[in-house]
Amino acid sequence: MIQNRIDIVIEEATEIPDSMTAKVTLKIDNLEQKTPLLIDFAVDKNKFKTFEKKVYPVMKDVTVDGQRFTIEQIAVFPTQTEVSIRFDPANQKHVFDFDKLRLEDEKGETFAFWGNGVPVRDNGENGRVYHLESIYFVEPEKLILKADGIRAIDKDKLQIVIDAKAGTLTNVPNDRLTLTALRQVDDVVGMDFSLKVPPQDKHSYISLAYDLTDDVGNEYDSVQESSSSTDDESIQNYSMLFKRKTNKGTPTSYSFPLFSYPERLKGTFSVEVK
Repeated sequence: MIQNRIDIVIEEATEIPDSMTAKVTLKIDNLEQKTPLLIDFAVDKNKFKTFEKKVYPVMKDVTVDGQRFTIEQIAVFPTQTEVSIRFDPANQKHVFDFDKLRLEDEKGETFAFWGNGVPVRDNGENGRVYHLESIYFVEPEKLILKADGIRAIDKDKLQIVIDAKAGTLTNVPNDRLTLTALRQVDDVVGMDFSLKVPPQDKHSYISLAYDLTDDVGNEYDSVQESSSSTDDESIQNYSMLFKRKTNKGTPTSYSFPLFSYPERLKGTFSVEVK
């Protein structure tokens, strides 16, 4: 018997309905059925209406490798814990993400992202909210926020620029990333990259980019992105496919901001937040 679950993320300002319908497409003997299965279920608001979020103000500044950020607060819900962090706009580096961001209580038990749903969301300018496992029903006496590493690069190296005629990179963070192919057919642009990763990233794949632009102002939709490894586990291959939505002329260059990259700050942090 195969069991699974569906996580539904609802914005705070959204009114929770009294009922919902799950639309499920089934496969029988690996053959997808044309008619989906519709499952209606009621939402029992009595189970959560008495639960109020718990907010722990923190407002502690952290500096790692010259980069400063502020842990603003910890908000705890029955379903998840939200850690609000704001990055100093004066930082020279752009922080992509934290390695194994987690809370640890006085017993050594850890609470990290549970693997389903949305791991992080933007929170205004220079702010993000990280979603971790809920500590609502645990109520620890002490909490420490930790991370094993911080992925970041210089802000002036965040933008990747490609010469559309030569098929070469003209702006790139370092020699970890190389362009192996550039395909331009009508309104479709395909790009292949090779990325050299450190040992801790050889089994982790990243999303290089979502937003492509060019020097004549065309707009693009991200159609597909795929990744694979080679026999040499330190080399990962990435392919991205974009479709042009506008026709403002033939570009001479493409560009996109990196969504992530396997470079890290020197050092990490461990801060008591409760």
